[in-house]
Amino acid sequence: MQICISRPSGRVAIRRFLFEREVVFMIHAVPIISDMLKFISKVFPLALRAYYTSARLERLVKVDISASGDGATFQHCDQSATCWLAFTNLSPFDFTIDRIEVEVALDAGSFSCSNIIPQTLKAASDQRIYVHGRCPVTLEAARFAKEKSTRARVGVRAYIVSSLRPFVINRYIEDVKNFRIYA
Repeated sequence: MQICISRPSGRVAIRRFLFEREVVFMIHAVPIISDMLKFISKVFPLALRAYYTSARLERLVKVDISASGDGATFQHCDQSATCWLAFTNLSPFDFTIDRIEVEVALDAGSFSCSNIIPQTLKAASDQRIYVHGRCPVTLEAARFAKEKSTRARVGVRAYIVSSLRPFVINRYIEDVKNFRIYA
């Protein structure tokens, strides 16, 4: 911001007004660009489909195991598996996660869970998604996995629908430490 001292009454007020207008414009520019792309996707969908391929859209969505709490758990008493996933949408489009399949491979066993309830992932946002399911594992296998497993490998397969095109995300997360097995 430039301030002229020669005439404090007129020039200072004008330059400060122009600076404030630039800041307000920059703050409102991000939603405007997102709204422009949404409008273009409805009016000229072929232009955006050519640019935003399935591979590009897949790269704009980040998937990880939630860092807080237990990322993946297995309860032997009710044969249920749960997983908290952290999704980050870096694209200017809203997505609907149609269904998610999660496979957790431990050093001494594996379990899986899935979610078929559609969830909306807003543009340029972070969201934690809870995935749960039933997974039959014997008591001996659960106890063995609890004693011997020190790390896990998580495979995530998410089916996503958008206004541009549907696509599938396949991610493999190595060396997951925040998992628990209750046996």
